[in-house]
Amino acid sequence: MAGERKYTRIPPESTGDRVYMIHTAELRYDNKDVSKNWVVGNRYYLTGGANSNNDFSIHIHGVVEETATSGVLAVHYQATAKHNGYTPEDNQSIREGSVSGDIVATVNGAPYDVYIPAQNIMGWDNPEYGWNIDRFGAGNVRFSEGPAEVTTFGSLRTSQAQLLGQYNFDKSALLTEFANTLVGSGDVQHDAANGYVIESVGTDQDATATHTSNVYHPSLPGYGTLYIIGNKVGDEGQAGVVRNWGCFDSTEGFMFRLDGTTLSVVHRRTFAVDLYPNDDVNGKSEGIIPQSMWNKDRLDGTGPSGMNLNVSKANTYWIDYQNLGGGAIRWGVFYNGERLICHEMDMGNGGPLDIWSSNSLRNPNRPICWSMKRTDSGQGDTETRKQFPLGATVLLEGGTVNLLEEGDLRHYEDDYDFNEDSTWTQGAYYINSIRPKLTIPSIDFTTGTVVSQDNHSLYIPKTLQIWVTDQNNNDVSGELRVFSRCILQEENYRDITYTNLQEDNNGFHVSHGPEIFRHPIKGPTEIDFNKYFSTIQNGSLKVNAEAATASRSQAVLRLENTYSTPSGNRVRLWVGRSPVLGEKKHFFEDKGLITFNDEFAETSIHNQSYYLKLRNGDEALIYANLADLNDDRLVRTLTINSAIGLDVGDDVEFLDGDAIGQTAEVQTASSGTSVRLRARSSATIDVGTTTTLLSFHRNRTISNITGIGTITVTSIKHGFLTGEYTTISGTGNANYDSVTQGGMQITNGSAIITHDASSPASTLLSDFSAGQFIQIGEEYFEISSVDSDSQITLATPVTDEPSGTYTIARAFSITVTGTDTFTYSGTGDAVAATGGTATSHVARTLSSIGTSTSYPKDYYTHILAETGSGWATGTEEITNFDTSNATLQDEILGIGKIKGNPPASPAWTFMWRPITGDPISRGSGETHNLKMSLHWKERLQ
Repeated sequence: MAGERKYTRIPPESTGDRVYMIHTAELRYDNKDVSKNWVVGNRYYLTGGANSNNDFSIHIHGVVEETATSGVLAVHYQATAKHNGYTPEDNQSIREGSVSGDIVATVNGAPYDVYIPAQNIMGWDNPEYGWNIDRFGAGNVRFSEGPAEVTTFGSLRTSQAQLLGQYNFDKSALLTEFANTLVGSGDVQHDAANGYVIESVGTDQDATATHTSNVYHPSLPGYGTLYIIGNKVGDEGQAGVVRNWGCFDSTEGFMFRLDGTTLSVVHRRTFAVDLYPNDDVNGKSEGIIPQSMWNKDRLDGTGPSGMNLNVSKANTYWIDYQNLGGGAIRWGVFYNGERLICHEMDMGNGGPLDIWSSNSLRNPNRPICWSMKRTDSGQGDTETRKQFPLGATVLLEGGTVNLLEEGDLRHYEDDYDFNEDSTWTQGAYYINSIRPKLTIPSIDFTTGTVVSQDNHSLYIPKTLQIWVTDQNNNDVSGELRVFSRCILQEENYRDITYTNLQEDNNGFHVSHGPEIFRHPIKGPTEIDFNKYFSTIQNGSLKVNAEAATASRSQAVLRLENTYSTPSGNRVRLWVGRSPVLGEKKHFFEDKGLITFNDEFAETSIHNQSYYLKLRNGDEALIYANLADLNDDRLVRTLTINSAIGLDVGDDVEFLDGDAIGQTAEVQTASSGTSVRLRARSSATIDVGTTTTLLSFHRNRTISNITGIGTITVTSIKHGFLTGEYTTISGTGNANYDSVTQGGMQITNGSAIITHDASSPASTLLSDFSAGQFIQIGEEYFEISSVDSDSQITLATPVTDEPSGTYTIARAFSITVTGTDTFTYSGTGDAVAATGGTATSHVARTLSSIGTSTSYPKDYYTHILAETGSGWATGTEEITNFDTSNATLQDEILGIGKIKGNPPASPAWTFMWRPITGDPISRGSGETHNLKMSLHWKERLQ
């Protein structure tokens, strides 16, 4: 009769009263596979019975091994088999894992039924009240709201769990805190109406979208880590689409997985190659347990909870683990206010397969992650598939510990000098930038090799001491400004000794990122970062997750091939809103590789890749390859007969040889014979040029002109030399002896100027003399001889013959009276003036051109940048680009998008701003010496 295994009869009423019993059976076996081990608590499967009803699963709760191949199993039958009285048969196969799993042994003979009395503990004072046992087999212990919960290490779970991170997508997708790897049509967006994230993939093969937290949440030995994840899948499963959610990255972790329509829990791990079965070339393998094999509650409506999990509905999932010594791993959900375990796996003592020999994870510090991928586009699916990350929280369980203090104390200090030549950018001086290393070197002593491991460490700033003094050792007041995600060029990061941070003080600061804080400085000052930062999630410096694979897109608002440079027209673009910061700022780094999508009107750039050369906060040029960009940045150095008096920004003109007519600017000049160039107009200004004669034009701002006859000019530091020739122009024009165009004619190439004496002119050519310098248009030339009133011969040809009205003006010999003053004699009346320009022209002999890899680089040469020659579309832009009336939607969508890799390791940038708010005055001789001493805690993981 059905159900007879649930009770026994009390004699003599053999057909009357029944006593409830628990049925178990002793099942003899033989022919055991000696390579297999029985695992108590696992479920095995009987197959091959003559009566197919006798093919069912058994749960092993005891083993007696009489020999290596035979013995007795203590088992429970599957509920249906027990109720209907099905019985194992002789010679049935006993399989592990599933009905198609490996055969472990064979049934030997008929089973022996064993009945265990089922008893109830009753109340002493009132036997009507008994001890309730819940559907999980656990006894209720004075918790009327439901069963008590325990942590991963067996402690009673209380409200003292420590928050490691919380992620609420109500207002945004938190893109400053998450990394995204987007492949093909893969996309991650924020649904503002519903307050969650949308991951999606199209129908293209390998389309991928990930949303991974940058924080790798700390795990402590002996403590448990609990991850609570909200998720909803856009359907109930689609063949060829895999969706994961949990605490994992591309190398290891724990997750729920929907592969097609099969729901599983997964243990991903990366260890030494060949340590565990089915690993890849990197040692990565996965333990995948499908829903049908979950050992606590399959959540299919048949388990003790009665829950039938629908992944297309919003659900709260949880994962916790021990890791140390293998340890317990648990996956579950919350349902009807209760915390349900669906599967539990202990990797200690060899694990379920008796092969485990390590902790459960190589790196137990795990991020929150949602991911999806189109693994098979050949399934005929025509829809975009989605997943909806709803939010997450991560908790540390088992005790209270200040994780901000758990790292090693580290220190860095240095001195920085600023003077009139230091670069002033965005209202301050660039001190340095500090960032984490991308990888941490580790020595494998078994092989003697150095292994680079991804750096997911947390860096918590503690204190900063700073002191600024001038050249006289007096305190200088000002403010320290600290930013994140600044736009920089040509950073030269170096490792900070005994740490895993890097520091740069050579880079060129282009534009600010978000300001973290600013602090006034006067005398020795200490800044306590504990006042600013108190959490791991938002108070630590860290490498971005998915540093090698993360990708995003940014809108382009304008694209043109008409940007005028000394080298000709070049392609220039303006970016729209940053996908992370929301401002019209570059998201991608200088020298970053980007790809244009197919939304641009100019079709020749569709799906083409280029390297960015950032010009400012939102403009950039593009290069076909990095070698060309680096070559433009490589500084050319001149060796000339004298560099005395040359200064930053002075114009250089090449007067003969293959570089004739080409121009550049002085970047820096020594007091000897060396000059560094920038803003070269042509590739002919390079090593091997045949040019030997140069012309330097030095423009200095005039602050005052006084005197009649002998005129004194007060300017900034000028660098002029006594005996040089200089022209003066300003609000009161002090130029003398000039000849307007009139009947004058320049014979280009022969360097001869002829003048019709009958033409009206302010002064005849005879007023000029050999050895003087004259200005013709924007160029300056030395007079070789004056042949008559009508002809002047120049020492060098006129390379750019002016047209229209122009003036030949004499450049007067000067006498230097100070670093900021000089005098000259004129033949007319001087006009006092405030403001203007003094321009000195000097000729120098070039002996050689070289290159320099030292800093600063040349940020003004664009010779090899893309020209856009042959483009069908010269300029395209959003509506109202040049006004402030462009819509936010246009600034987000643009005319098209560029896609690339975001910064892998965002830096903190430190800047110094004097109290005056102005740079150090030229000619003042003032210097600022800044001493910095930084302390932080470094938690390696």
